[in-house]
Amino acid sequence: MIAKICHHMENSGRCSRADVHDLRRACRAAEAAAWLLSPASNATFEQFRACLKRLRRRAGEVRDVDVARLVLRPLERTSATSATAARVRNSLKKVRRRRSDRLLRFLDEHSRGGIDRPAAELLAACKGLADREVLVSLRSLESRVRRLAAARPRSIEALHTLRIAGKRAVLAGEILRPMPRESNPLAALVDQIGRLLDIQVALALVRDEFGDAPSMNGLNASRILTALKGIARAEKSKLISLGSPFARSPRSLPRSLQ
Repeated sequence: MIAKICHHMENSGRCSRADVHDLRRACRAAEAAAWLLSPASNATFEQFRACLKRLRRRAGEVRDVDVARLVLRPLERTSATSATAARVRNSLKKVRRRRSDRLLRFLDEHSRGGIDRPAAELLAACKGLADREVLVSLRSLESRVRRLAAARPRSIEALHTLRIAGKRAVLAGEILRPMPRESNPLAALVDQIGRLLDIQVALALVRDEFGDAPSMNGLNASRILTALKGIARAEKSKLISLGSPFARSPRSLPRSLQ
């Protein structure tokens, strides 16, 4: 899937929002699968993971701008922020163009994302891997999520770490024991953290582009920052309620969360 998306972007010379989003998701799914296979050869796993990370980060730079523009879109329909939000979103188009060019240059230098060889080596290494070892890997991923959640993270950095671990555990779990995402409480927690982090990405990009002063390049962007901070507070409140079951010790968790 990764190679197919990269090949399409290489041939078209474009990084559409859908392609970038699909590439990021495919990288995450491939990494989760690789974690399950890691007992076969840790060195081969780390090599594959490093190649995925390099590709995912470049796609992530583009995805961050897409996310920020989506977060800002509703503010265009609010009278107090409509004009400023429209100008900020338009300005972010230039940022996206620069980041898209960097991604395309990377793909030009590393055909199909540069993951074909390390992926083949990992698959070759895991031919003798036992089912028991794969299940142990999954339980290890899920245990890490419970430990991180039990620490009741509040900082953006800690929430980001929890989201990465949670996403990895959800995707790995879907490979071994598929279940509807809407009935998976961990998936709901991961998605809610994602919504909060999307707003933080938008805040950071607006500040990077215009600064943090009340008036930015003739724009009254302080209204945008205030609106985004308000949305972030609301999303954080939802996150706390969703995360409370995971903040208990593993023994006190409902069976569906263990």
